[in-house]
Amino acid sequence: MEKYDPKKSTGAFEYLNEYFFLSAEESSPDGAFDWIFMMHDEDWHLLTEAWQNRPSNWRESYAYILGEGPVKKSFPLLRQALFDENFDVATQAACGFASQRLDRDEDAPEIPTLDNEIVSRLRELVVLSGGKYLEEVIVLLQTYV
Repeated sequence: MEKYDPKKSTGAFEYLNEYFFLSAEESSPDGAFDWIFMMHDEDWHLLTEAWQNRPSNWRESYAYILGEGPVKKSFPLLRQALFDENFDVATQAACGFASQRLDRDEDAPEIPTLDNEIVSRLRELVVLSGGKYLEEVIVLLQTYV
């Protein structure tokens, strides 16, 4: 059995790491959606290590892609992003949670349950934003009345 090496990557993390430093004109989310599904354990480890050292616009972009990524792997980072000190990162993570839960019926058995802390944070973000751009989050919260 090969020993786990957290620095070994399939290249998916490196691609996405660079992708989020590109301008909007140079990038397309379709490619990032493909690459997030190509990430292996080593890539997820590298992403987790890198998260706090990247700028907020990078974390916000990654949170957007995580919301469309593999549910089980993306959940821990989406949770972390939900409580990010940067409001834009947190609201993008909120949209990711809502998207995963509202649009992924086929993945329902693997979708982790939202605990009270997450639901409270989602409600807080809706209030702080005035609900602007968080329509899916509002729909999701209606299921937790």
